[in-house]
Amino acid sequence: MLDILIDLYQQGRIRDAEATARKADSKTGDLQGDLQKLSDRLDRLALISQAMWELLREQTNLSNDQILAKIREVDLRDGKADGKIGRRIFTCKNCGQKVSSSHRHCIYCGEPALAPEVFNTA
Repeated sequence: MLDILIDLYQQGRIRDAEATARKADSKTGDLQGDLQKLSDRLDRLALISQAMWELLREQTNLSNDQILAKIREVDLRDGKADGKIGRRIFTCKNCGQKVSSSHRHCIYCGEPALAPEVFNTA
């Protein structure tokens, strides 16, 4: 009789493990789809950036060295050369408090924050 109870318990555990494995497999598929979407978006943004740079270079006398220097300058604005646009600290025009660029409004007075960059990604 004890053997039957142990077998039933083990079968239940096996079913639970199989269900967990199916859920994990489903999540893996979802994550692979998300990763592919991000990869496609990154490729599109790289294409757009390259096209914009080529148009700008054709219409002006800017050089590749100048764009690379500007990239380094923008990268270092947050104090780190890490290939990312980081958060910056700004002074609220209404109350004078320091506010992170990640906030759309001043956390002290609620004043709408004006992003100093066109592409506010922080």
